[in-house]
Amino acid sequence: MQLAATRHFILPLCLLVAACGQKTPTDVTVAVPRAEPAAAVAAPSAVDAYLAALAAVEQAKVPVSLEPLFASAEAAQRELMEVTGEQAALERYSEADFTALQARVRGLKLHREVDIYAQPEPAFFLALAKAHGLPADIAFFEQYAATWGPDLVPVYLKLRPQPTPCVRFGEGVVTSLYSAWQGYFAQYPGRYAALVAQNLGDLEEAVALGTCACDGVESVRREQAEFLQRFPSAAKAAEITARRAQLATDPEVLPVNCR
Repeated sequence: MQLAATRHFILPLCLLVAACGQKTPTDVTVAVPRAEPAAAVAAPSAVDAYLAALAAVEQAKVPVSLEPLFASAEAAQRELMEVTGEQAALERYSEADFTALQARVRGLKLHREVDIYAQPEPAFFLALAKAHGLPADIAFFEQYAATWGPDLVPVYLKLRPQPTPCVRFGEGVVTSLYSAWQGYFAQYPGRYAALVAQNLGDLEEAVALGTCACDGVESVRREQAEFLQRFPSAAKAAEITARRAQLATDPEVLPVNCR
C-alpha cells in the first residue's frame, strides 16, 4: 500500500501482514463469530468547511476569488490523508461510506487502492474558475491544470514500476513549466503565493539535484544548460552549475538514475 504525498512523490505507508490458519478436525463444531458491520466514520470537519466554501462560490452572483476555497480544499486533503497508526483517514471508511464520501467531495479525487491520495482535480477547479473566478484564478488554474497529468502526477514526472517516479530531464518540460510559473508570478504577484513558490521551488530543486532521471546523464546536463541560459539569476543557479560540472567529471558521485 502506498500513500501519495500531497504534491509529487509516492511514499510507503505500511507493511502487508499475512495470516496463516490451521485445519479444524471435521468432527469438531466451531462457532464462527458473525462479522459486525464497520461503524460509520464521520467526515473530517475540514471536508464540511470545504463543501460550504464551494457552495458559496457556486452561489456567488459576481466573480469571486477562489483562493480561500482552494485553501479549504487543501485543508480537507490534509485531514483525509492524516495518518493514525498505520492508516490514513481514508482507509477507515467502509466501502459504502467511502463511495458516499467521494460523491460528496466534489473537486477532490479520492483513491485508496495501491496508492492512497486525496487530490484536487485540476479540470474541476479550472471550470469553476472560468464560471465564478477572477482573471487571476483562471490563469492560476490554467497553469495548475497544465502542471498535472491525467493520472494526477506532475507532467514533468513519469510513473515507473519503482515507487519513485523519474524526472523527464532533457525534454524541455521542466524548464518550460518553470518559465510558465514565473510568468504567472510576474503577472499576478502575491496571488496563490505559497503554491506558486512551491511549484517554482520544486522545479528548481529537481534541476539542481539532477537525480531520478528517466534518461541518462546527458539529458540532465541538457536540461541544466537550458535552465541556466534562461534563468541565470535563479536562487539555485550556483548549485545547478556545480552539479552540471560534477556530472561532466564524476557522475558516479551521485548517479542520475534512481536504483
